[in-house]
Amino acid sequence: MSNALQDKICVVTGATRGIGRGCAVALAEKGATVFVTGRSDGDGELTIQGTVAAIEAAGGKGFGFKVDHGVDSEIE
Repeated sequence: MSNALQDKICVVTGATRGIGRGCAVALAEKGATVFVTGRSDGDGELTIQGTVAAIEAAGGKGFGFKVDHGVDSEIE
């Protein structure tokens, strides 16, 4: 693990799959603490907790939140 982002905090939205998930894990591999959001909570690989688990497996520290960014009340 490179420490290029050590002591940095990153936020990745849409992080349960695809590019968002890949970015979250890559940031963790560089040493960042990563906060992730997504619409899929619960158990399983393609969920917020699944992404947090992948971040931790990469040696990082992750925190996940269920948020639908299309709903104003969930953003506030």
